[in-house]
Amino acid sequence: MDWIWSADEVANHVVSRLENGAIICLHDGRTLERNPDISSTVKALATLLPRIKEEGYKCVTISNLIYL
Repeated sequence: MDWIWSADEVANHVVSRLENGAIICLHDGRTLERNPDISSTVKALATLLPRIKEEGYKCVTISNLIYL
């Protein structure tokens, strides 16, 4: 239910669970709500992506992760 959390909650949740090979999956809630407001999840990415880099990780596609 990350689409109902604040941007800081989403970012903190993801960063607290980072490890090599982690797969980050963010949800839009469309299977549970009609037209959910996902703006906080989208906003979290602006915070989350630099924090991931600061922690020494990099983002890759799942297909790239499998073949690393």
